[in-house]
Amino acid sequence: MSVRGANAGTAGKAAGQRRSAVPTLLSLVLLVAVVAVAFLGRTALVSAAPGLARLYAAIGLPVNVVGLDLVDVYPSRDVEGGAPGLVVEGTIVNVASRQVDVPSLRLTLLDASGERVGGWQAEPTLTRLAPGERQKFRTRLASPPDQARKVSVSFASPGTKG
Repeated sequence: MSVRGANAGTAGKAAGQRRSAVPTLLSLVLLVAVVAVAFLGRTALVSAAPGLARLYAAIGLPVNVVGLDLVDVYPSRDVEGGAPGLVVEGTIVNVASRQVDVPSLRLTLLDASGERVGGWQAEPTLTRLAPGERQKFRTRLASPPDQARKVSVSFASPGTKG
């Protein structure tokens, strides 16, 4: 009888362990599904919640919702008609697999400590780019603030200025 009791107890314990493994397996499947959506669907997630873009960038997975990239951006100072100016040149590239509307460029002037000291917007020459297509841009700001040390170039959101 003690043998039967031991077997019954062991069998009951094993069944209990199998039952407790089911929620663990479901949790694991759910975790894998969440990670897959967070990784594969990150563009859709960032479109819905733009603040997530910083989180993805922080873990080395930047998200490009716009489908455009800025390359070879080069600022320089010049003098035109006796007035100092800041010229910014570069190239806009469509990195998406679809045609993309090109928004205005937003140029932000920063001082040595990274504080904003001015800015402006520039309109692109072409308003749509096919996949892989590129367009150069050049924009000039007359009489930039003396404390401007850096320029940041990004794509403007609809309704933003400077």
